Amino acid sequence: MDKKLRKFSNIKKNIPKVAKNFLVFLPAIISNIKIDIDIFLDLFIGFFIFSFISFYVYFMNDFIEKDKDKFNKLKNNSSLSKNLNKKDILLLNILLIIFIIILTQTIFFDVVLIGYIAIFYFYSFLKKIKYLDLICLNSFYILRLIYGCNLINIDFSLLFIIFFVSVFLILSIFKRIIQINVNNLAEKNNIIAYDINDIKSLNLLSLLSFLISSVIFILFIFHNNYLDIEYLLSSSTNLNFNKISYIIIYLIYTVNMGKFYFDVLTSKISTDMIEYLFKSKIVLISCTIILSIIALNK
Repeated sequence: MDKKLRKFSNIKKNIPKVAKNFLVFLPAIISNIKIDIDIFLDLFIGFFIFSFISFYVYFMNDFIEKDKDKFNKLKNNSSLSKNLNKKDILLLNILLIIFIIILTQTIFFDVVLIGYIAIFYFYSFLKKIKYLDLICLNSFYILRLIYGCNLINIDFSLLFIIFFVSVFLILSIFKRIIQINVNNLAEKNNIIAYDINDIKSLNLLSLLSFLISSVIFILFIFHNNYLDIEYLLSSSTNLNFNKISYIIIYLIYTVNMGKFYFDVLTSKISTDMIEYLFKSKIVLISCTIILSIIALNK
């Protein structure tokens, strides 16, 4: 009975890893295209494809890091590959190669998927280099968005990329600060490249990223009135919402980021950042309001 409960708990801990792949749907949701059944099915299949590949990445990461993760309080009870051996990993790699070869014969293949795997290996062996790991973590999120764009031929703009790079950089930084706090990393360690001495610089970087995302959002809201920045936009993401709707969305974004920053700063989060977001009631309510605003304006 205890084994079953632990197994169920382990599955629950890994649900947020699947939830990240819903980012594939985001470009369609915030674009001005009409989502019909064909687009939804393409995105749905794309979601499962990315989920399969991302789970491969999680398995490989847990296998590579299993000795280090024994000391990481955020991961030592939720490893996906805890009971796998080298033969299992070899079989997993063979299955992935077969899967990719089959995928190349379909419309769902994208070089982004190969890029995702390549960056993972790059990240695995260079994650001990400060700030380079943040770039890699950020890339994992951005590649999901780009895959979603490519699936349904949405042109993403420079503003779109800069905004989400800054947002996901904040989440990546919070992830590292939480790891420092939960594991009491007061000095150099084998878990991550950071310790308590890096919190100040990480906080400053997160505030800078928030400032950049805010500037981008405000530029987008008021560009029709005061600025000529059409070259930074795309026809797909240039929505015609009323300004009140945009301002409400921005305020929701600001309130959420303020709450996250406060919780991280005061060490109130003792789980992985994505797991925390997945369970947060304020995030659920905020997403519901934002999706309602988008649906009313589309």
